[in-house]
Amino acid sequence: MFDIDYIFKWILTSNKKRYQFYIAPCTIIFENVYELAFESAHSTVIIDSNSKDNPQRPKNAEYIGWDWEYDWLVETTAGQISFKSAGYKQYVRKTPILQNNQTLDQKSRGGISFDALLS
Repeated sequence: MFDIDYIFKWILTSNKKRYQFYIAPCTIIFENVYELAFESAHSTVIIDSNSKDNPQRPKNAEYIGWDWEYDWLVETTAGQISFKSAGYKQYVRKTPILQNNQTLDQKSRGGISFDALLS
């Protein structure tokens, strides 16, 4: 599971010198995860990018209800996270708000949460 500040839209300001962002706290829950590898001394990381590769049929496809699984690579400011997973579900926990930075403060996001419900 990841607790993230998800940027829904970038808005170029009228003077065209900076951007504003529609952003909301979200929970991402990966399904059928295994071969997880991640080491970091940091409690907070910033995700730079993520990718999936090597589609293959899961060994337990009939049980999990997914036809494919992938090798996932998440690049962060604190290193890489790699794992195998069939996919994920993303849950938006609050209505996106327009702001000048790409992260929410703890009060705006309602603290750290792994809830899958809109509050």
